[in-house]
Amino acid sequence: MKIYVANNGEKHPIRIGSKAASFNGVGEGSGGSATSDIRAKVSKGNREAGLRPRLLVLSRETEGGKILYRRVPCLTAAKYNAVALGEMVNYGGSSWQCIAKLPEDY
Repeated sequence: MKIYVANNGEKHPIRIGSKAASFNGVGEGSGGSATSDIRAKVSKGNREAGLRPRLLVLSRETEGGKILYRRVPCLTAAKYNAVALGEMVNYGGSSWQCIAKLPEDY
């Protein structure tokens, strides 16, 4: 379990894959201590209660012309603010373009 630091400073548990952990610079064993019982959920819908973390929407085109999209959580505001719209970032060993930034949502 990893830790998501909300905009208000509270620390929430979050479950993310190894590619998202690597993107955030978080090691496999790291986690720390949560200060809240509310779990951040990457796939939270608008009508669902809880916390959706701040997300980057990434896009890249495959060699076959297919366009792929990924929603990647940013565990800290610093990581989120460091990526600009249109910027190319490395995610999972591939180059992806940031096409949208979604703010944190309770």
